[in-house]
Amino acid sequence: MVQSLSNLHYKVCAPEGASGHFIGHFLHPEFKATRAGIRVDNLSGNNPIFKYTGSNDDGHTHEMNVRDKDKIMIRIITPTISEKFKCVWNVNFKFNNGAFDSFQYVMNKHYDQLLQIDRNIYKQQPKKWAIDLHYNYIFNLYKLIELYYNVNNEVCPDYKIKYASSYINQHVKLYNRWEFRVIEKIFLFEYKNKLIESTSNKIRNWSVDNITEQNWQNFLDKNLCLTNYN
Repeated sequence: MVQSLSNLHYKVCAPEGASGHFIGHFLHPEFKATRAGIRVDNLSGNNPIFKYTGSNDDGHTHEMNVRDKDKIMIRIITPTISEKFKCVWNVNFKFNNGAFDSFQYVMNKHYDQLLQIDRNIYKQQPKKWAIDLHYNYIFNLYKLIELYYNVNNEVCPDYKIKYASSYINQHVKLYNRWEFRVIEKIFLFEYKNKLIESTSNKIRNWSVDNITEQNWQNFLDKNLCLTNYN
């Protein structure tokens, strides 16, 4: 029997880009897919959950402080700058096939979009009335299996483990691409040191156009230095 999402015993609250759709799908007992897309919300059509429930609504909301005494509330939070960065990246640059524009293009044209990490939705604190799940925990299979048990009061089935593993593996690959790591490392350094040009009027003494897959680690080790900005 298909379970109506409106009658589910839980609700997932998540900032944009924080995998709220994925957790909503993962926790639903009637959703039995064994492979996830890198974007579970499927920007081009019905959410994958539609064929199992007859609805595009996957039980998740971006409203972080919504409360329902009749439901288990799960809140995905982003306590670290790195977690905030990944979520904002997902919103702006993670496409359905896992590809993204060249890092030089992102750096030169859209870098300031990453400053969305300062939005209040990414600054949530834990709540006593909810299960708070750090964004990074979504990529820890043990944490997900534990969450499934705590929410559904039953052992996490194999098809859920396969589904979660496929989602995790795709994101591990994405977040370990050298281009992603370059942008993340530059942004986190400049953000923490208040060196982002649009907000600090500081200018780099080096160019991202000189970064390649072969030299990026040595290049950033050499150039991510306070003295290389003026």
